[in-house]
Amino acid sequence: MWSSDEQGTYGAYMVSLDVERSTAWLYDESKALFLSIRCLMDSDKDPTDTTSFTGSNKQPTLNKVIQEGFSVEDYMNSQVDYGTLTDKRDGQVYKIAKIGYQWWMAENLKYADSIKTPSLVNGSWCYDDNDQRCLLTGRLYTWAAAIDSVKLENSSLKCGFGTSCNIPDRVQGICPEGWHLPNQTEWNDLVNKLGGNKVAGHILKAQSGWGSSNTTHFQCVA
Repeated sequence: MWSSDEQGTYGAYMVSLDVERSTAWLYDESKALFLSIRCLMDSDKDPTDTTSFTGSNKQPTLNKVIQEGFSVEDYMNSQVDYGTLTDKRDGQVYKIAKIGYQWWMAENLKYADSIKTPSLVNGSWCYDDNDQRCLLTGRLYTWAAAIDSVKLENSSLKCGFGTSCNIPDRVQGICPEGWHLPNQTEWNDLVNKLGGNKVAGHILKAQSGWGSSNTTHFQCVA
């Protein structure tokens, strides 16, 4: 999952969950990769908030979701009281959840309008070129698409792989209005809230696709 921070002209920081371990690490990868996006609400810190995490064993595997026509609802955590976010650009409705003081999207972004958002031209993809994958697990984006580089640079020439960008402290990117692409600090805040790099990955994973029994608000799918 992308962050808004770049590392030189060819790299940007992303969050990776290990398939076989419980780890969650933030490190730099090629800007040319196609990765998912989780948006974070524009809000101030609420230090009085606490969040509990409860699990559910009622979720089918991701393959079952695709093959048998299940919806996103079938592999979300039924014991979590999610809020909702409606993206005014395309009417897409997302589950959202508060973890610590942060409001996160509990699903990967699915926005795909390359006419309204030229940064998406050749910068967005469905896994395996399968539209059903996008409906269930969101789209994959290059880093240049994620930060909406055309809008950011006010230019027809996208910054991104091979070029540097003028990155402000907060980048809306292709997130809905009132939300933004998390930076390194915000990702680290989430990981630390969940116990640190060595255990947060297990907590962030959805039961679907990972073989994990520890489902939470975030529902990161494989």
